[in-house]
Amino acid sequence: MDSRHFPKWPVWVAGITAVLVVCTGLDVLAGWIFDIATLKRVFPGWVKLAPSTALCFLLVGMDLWCAAVGGWPGRRWTSISAQLARIGAAVVIFLGLLELTAYLAGWNLGIEHLYFFREPANAREPARMAPATASAFVLAGTALLLAGKTRFGLFQWLVFLGGFVGWLGISNFLFGGEPLFHFRYIMAPHASMAFVLLNTGILCTRTDGGLMALLVNDGPGGVMARRLVPSGSLRAGQLMS
Repeated sequence: MDSRHFPKWPVWVAGITAVLVVCTGLDVLAGWIFDIATLKRVFPGWVKLAPSTALCFLLVGMDLWCAAVGGWPGRRWTSISAQLARIGAAVVIFLGLLELTAYLAGWNLGIEHLYFFREPANAREPARMAPATASAFVLAGTALLLAGKTRFGLFQWLVFLGGFVGWLGISNFLFGGEPLFHFRYIMAPHASMAFVLLNTGILCTRTDGGLMALLVNDGPGGVMARRLVPSGSLRAGQLMS
């Protein structure tokens, strides 16, 4: 691929992942509103995605879209979209911290089943945002707040840590084993996948440093890094097979 096209592909990746994350949130919310079990858990035996988790995915996906559109060459992130993105990220951080506080204090705030999202009181598997999910939302929301700031080192670490949390959820689902933290509620497989996509998109919103700066570089280092990414992914798949 011609090197002059590389500065644009991170914007495409961020935009596509934003759409996928938003669709995940919308599908699950529709599943709760119309009581469609397939939309709540995708496959029988999978953990249901809680309504609050779906709402957070919807918000954080919209925030990522605003950041992606603002990064398109020739366009500026308008003050309105920037403010909306910051508000959405702050709401996601607040909901994540609220759930973590409730777990630590032993509370059940009941925010999962308001209005459209009510479940029977005797439901065998009541849906609730898992602690790992809440932590990943706090990380993603904080990273999005830093998407237009100068603290790139903190931004990149937040993204890597959030992606790692999602990857742990996928690994636990694929290979089994005990989770890191023993809670009643665990991260749903489709939530884990959404977090990996989400953090990949967030990372692509900033190409001014770190890994993304290397990948979009037109020099020999950038060319070599771009060639190593697919081969590294293939090697990882061979090791896991």
